[in-house]
Amino acid sequence: MGDAPDSTQRPGDDEFREPAQEPGDTQALAYLPSYSRETTLRRDASGRWFHDGERVRHRGVARAFDRWLARAPDGRFCLKNSVNWAYVGVEGPAYFVRSVALVGNELTLTLSDGAIETLVPETLQHSQASRYFCRVKDGLEAAFDRHATFALSDFLVLEGESIWLALGDARYPVAARPLATSRESSSAV
Repeated sequence: MGDAPDSTQRPGDDEFREPAQEPGDTQALAYLPSYSRETTLRRDASGRWFHDGERVRHRGVARAFDRWLARAPDGRFCLKNSVNWAYVGVEGPAYFVRSVALVGNELTLTLSDGAIETLVPETLQHSQASRYFCRVKDGLEAAFDRHATFALSDFLVLEGESIWLALGDARYPVAARPLATSRESSSAV
């Protein structure tokens, strides 16, 4: 009986391997020529999601995509949740600052993925287009949306050509970014 074929085995089963479990794990993909983690999902520089060129209009889906945005080990962006992951295109910053709140003498930022982080004042920059940016989550860039910029303005001081962030008795210079790209200056957040 040991030579009898297993009735549950189908032709070609011996060539099947489980899909990669982590972003960037291409070894398992080598056995699946028709299998791909590539998608037509992309997020533009203003934070809007698109699928097959059409805007994702369902707010819940767009918010889920924002929460699932991650970096794959190969450096590319992907959407990753507890079930699956797939590569996506991301234009502009990795995250957006949605709100700003003063807690003690620090600014707390709520990011587009729902995470809450404390602003590292030395990373705050402004562009020629009056947009503000900072570094979050291991150095990834975040852009302040309009609401967060308005809240941030309560803590900014203009002296001559210089902008300062004032938190309690501390003042931090806000660095100017290099000249804005056409994409940055034309896309409103």
